[in-house]
Amino acid sequence: MSRPALVRRAVAAAVLPLALTSLSGCGSHDGAKAQDSAGSASSMPTVQDAPEAGATVAPADFVDRFRGAFAMITTAHTTMQTQVMGGTLTGEGDVDYSQAKPAASMVMSGQMLGSGKLEVRLVDNTMYLNLGQVTQGKFVKLDLSDPNNPMGASFAESMDPSRAMDALESALQKVTYVGEDSHGQHYRATVETAAMLKNMGENVPGGASLPKTMTYDAWFDDQGRFNHMEMDMGTLGTTEMTLSDFGTDVTVEAPPASQITKQGLRMAG
Repeated sequence: MSRPALVRRAVAAAVLPLALTSLSGCGSHDGAKAQDSAGSASSMPTVQDAPEAGATVAPADFVDRFRGAFAMITTAHTTMQTQVMGGTLTGEGDVDYSQAKPAASMVMSGQMLGSGKLEVRLVDNTMYLNLGQVTQGKFVKLDLSDPNNPMGASFAESMDPSRAMDALESALQKVTYVGEDSHGQHYRATVETAAMLKNMGENVPGGASLPKTMTYDAWFDDQGRFNHMEMDMGTLGTTEMTLSDFGTDVTVEAPPASQITKQGLRMAG
C-alpha cells in the first residue's frame, strides 16, 4: 500500500469518531441549552422511557433519541479505539457541543502511526491535522466547506448535521432495544452501507470489500445522554467511543499560525 493511501486511511480512522459525534451533536442547540452537570434546568428534555428489551424501534424514533441525547450535553471527555487494516489506533480528547458548530480535539497513537502520534482538531468547520513527520510536526489546515479539500467533498458534506441525520435515518434497516447494562440503555442498529454512502453523495467503489450492512450500537445513560458507541464495519474493522466527564471546562482552539504549515496534504492513493 502506498504511503499516501496509508495516511488517508489512518486519518479517516482517526476522524471517524469525531465526525460521528459532531454529526449527532450539531443542530441540537438552537434553543435553551440543558445542563449536563449535577442539577437540572427547566429546559432539560425529559428522559425517554426505554421500551421492552428486544423490542423493535422505529428509525425516526432512534434518530430523535440521538438529537435529544446531545441536547443534554455541553462538553465531554472522549476516549476511543479503532481497529482497521489489522492495526489499532487509540486516542482521547474533548468535545464541545455548546457552540453552533461543535468543536473537538483528539490525540491518537497506534501501530498505524509507528512511534508517532496524530492530532486532530475541529474548530469552526475547519480541520487541523498534525501527522508528525509527515507534516513536519505542524498542522495542515483543511477548510471543510471547500469542496476541493483533500479529504474529499463527501467528507465536507458529512459535517452537515441535517444531511447526516437524514442519511442515517433512511439507511437504517432495523433498530432494536437490547436492554440495560453497565453503560446504560443499549440500542443496536443495522445500517445499509450502500444506502448510507449514496445518501452522503458517495458510490460504493467497484471491487471494494465493503460489508452490505454495518452494526451500530449506542448507549444512553440514566439522564438520557449518549455516552458510548460501538461500530462494526465488517472486514474494514471496528470503532468504539466513550463520552464521560460531562459539563467540565473544555477549550478547543485552532493552532497558532506558527504551528500551521503551508504544505498541502496529499490524500490520494
